Amino acid sequence: MNYRLLTLILILGIAILSSSSLNAQYLGKRYLSKHNIQISDESQARYYVEMYKDSLDSTLYLLKKYLFDGTLLEISQCRDSLGKEDFGLFTTYYSNGNKESEGRYNGDTLLGAAKYWYYNGKLWYEKIEVNRPEYELKYKISNCWDSLGQQTASDGEGQCLMFGSEMDIYHYLQGPIIDGYKSGKWIGAYPEYDMSFEEDYISNYFVSGLSKDKRGKEYPYKQIFDDEGFINTLLTHVSSNIVYPKEARRKGIEGKVFISFNVSPDGRYSNHTVIKGIGYGCDESALNSIKLFKTKWNWGKTRGQKLIPLASRFYVVPVFFKLTD
Repeated sequence: MNYRLLTLILILGIAILSSSSLNAQYLGKRYLSKHNIQISDESQARYYVEMYKDSLDSTLYLLKKYLFDGTLLEISQCRDSLGKEDFGLFTTYYSNGNKESEGRYNGDTLLGAAKYWYYNGKLWYEKIEVNRPEYELKYKISNCWDSLGQQTASDGEGQCLMFGSEMDIYHYLQGPIIDGYKSGKWIGAYPEYDMSFEEDYISNYFVSGLSKDKRGKEYPYKQIFDDEGFINTLLTHVSSNIVYPKEARRKGIEGKVFISFNVSPDGRYSNHTVIKGIGYGCDESALNSIKLFKTKWNWGKTRGQKLIPLASRFYVVPVFFKLTD
């Protein structure tokens, strides 16, 4: 299937999505925190989601996500009202109203090409899904443009500019793609930290990298992010200190309790909260096990260097309750 046909399918799909929202049955509204966690307190919400029953397919839900000032951020079709399984079209928007992305999913499978735009409204890149078990990544880039609208890669060959973040720390990287995959030498930077880096790739596989701090000191690395074993330390602590409540055992209660907390730049913890629980004493037990963890947070190394966030970061940890014979 060529890209023109994929684009035509996508355009037709967007038209269907727009028409289906005209007569959809409104089901209600739910509120999300700034970390996209569902909350009941409207006054603390950063976003809200309107839920509809899709008028063209009764098995689908239509979800519309807004900033609290009414700015539309996303329209998507899903199999459930919580948006856990995409099954149909999605369109996301920047806060200035320009389109950010659009595509179509069947569960975890991307159908056709997904498109992405720059904040200024210029087309950025297109990606397609590939079925190649030898690759961990499911997608490859088909076309890419710079922020002025000049095409820099076509049919999977050329140069691409990408953006990303670790711990909400912004970075960019750019380099060549061959057959849609990162290949050869890519260069990038973390502007907030005056840190630059270069990395070698073979068909999207990271091989090695070298970063430099603002003084020009070099840091070779073999992992893009290395938590230095800290996450394993946290999980080991939780499993060693969790107490399975008697009532939950007696009633055969199993599941996951999600605990959120903030970590300050100097590694201190605060605002421990149960954001989703299973009851019967499990929520309190999970919360207590996390609160008992006193080891200072280790930010690890990103591209060979310690990048300490400039502000507190938000984390969610799942605590598992599973009965054994």
